Amino acid sequence: MNELVSSTEALVVFNEAKSQITEIAKLCDNVVVNSVTSLSYAKDLVKKSSTIEKTIEKQRKDLTAPILQEKRQIDEYAKKLTEDLTAAIKGLRSQILRFEVELEKARQEELRRIEEAKREELRIADEARKAAEASGEVPEIPVESTINSMVLDNRKQELEADKSKAIRKVWKYEITNENEIPREYLEINHSYIKNAIAAGTREIPGVKIYQADQLVIR
Repeated sequence: MNELVSSTEALVVFNEAKSQITEIAKLCDNVVVNSVTSLSYAKDLVKKSSTIEKTIEKQRKDLTAPILQEKRQIDEYAKKLTEDLTAAIKGLRSQILRFEVELEKARQEELRRIEEAKREELRIADEARKAAEASGEVPEIPVESTINSMVLDNRKQELEADKSKAIRKVWKYEITNENEIPREYLEINHSYIKNAIAAGTREIPGVKIYQADQLVIR
């Protein structure tokens, strides 16, 4: 672990504590609690460790407090700076999307009309063929029908190539009935449970509330 290089008082404390931490960590690794004497020694190590941890934590907070405060100020300023622009862009994007949707609807409607026209041409050509075959004549495809079919095919290709690049389908959701949501989509609020137990609650359906031993070093 490299030392932190800074003249800041908090960082000086960090670097001074490093050797103590290394030494106490080694002592803790070598302790075997099997007697009253070793128990007392182990508790003393825990106390020393706790003191160092608290000191470092305090210094950490002292060191980062002004940095975090400055970050909050920068975040607030940046947010206020872009609020008006964000609102304006939101309105403009809404207009763009609405018009793009209208254009896409018109494109889809024209494609639908082309498909109907092609089906109608096929129906008319099929009826003409059947009529010609019934009268013993050789069925002929009218030139204008061929030309019209080519025009429709070309227009269809143009419309398919002109598909909007500004619109894409995305999946979203909204809650309609919280009581019907399957359990696997719910998240347990552990903080709420802990606070309830701390306030005296001893029975919660689906939760086992019990006492466990916790070490207290005094």
